[in-house]
Amino acid sequence: MHIGIVASRYPPATGLIEVQAARLAEGLAARGHAVEVLSTKHYDALADSEMRNGVQVRRFTPMLGSGDEAVPAGMWAFLRQAEGRYDVVHAIGAHSVSTVAAARLAGSAFVVSPLDNGSLPVRSLSPLVRNDAALTRSVFARAQAVFCASDLEAQVTLNLYQVPIQRIVMVNVDDEISAHEDAYADIAERRRRKSPTGK
Repeated sequence: MHIGIVASRYPPATGLIEVQAARLAEGLAARGHAVEVLSTKHYDALADSEMRNGVQVRRFTPMLGSGDEAVPAGMWAFLRQAEGRYDVVHAIGAHSVSTVAAARLAGSAFVVSPLDNGSLPVRSLSPLVRNDAALTRSVFARAQAVFCASDLEAQVTLNLYQVPIQRIVMVNVDDEISAHEDAYADIAERRRRKSPTGK
């Protein structure tokens, strides 16, 4: 499969989003999938494009802001032009401008890992997302699957974001890559069946 992973930050930066995105991207690449990560260029010394541990990483310079608040217009344009490029687009972290862009512009199947157990302080969220609850809800409304790593995260997703329970996919570290592969394959097959050409 060809999988696009959208993350507001990616290694060599360190943090929850970076670690989760790299673990997923590299695990999928190791199993033979073509994986591209779309992220922001959080400092100038980083390459715009590079292969990193079997993963194609594309970084986009933000027009303004940084971190979750970065507005990477180049990523938006890339996603708009890349319709049909990916079998699935997976956003890591539900509260970033990049995730909102992926939800709105990804022409492929869209899924999200919220990385939210309900303890995120409101002040830590991007003002764009924090100030517009409809934007956050739109991310979850467009997601064909929501990957949760704990019962608490699943409860937050169900209660706070009102995601139907059948769209929640529980994952744990031991079978994380397999769980993602199975969900991606199921989504791709459903999309293929709905396509007029069957492709």
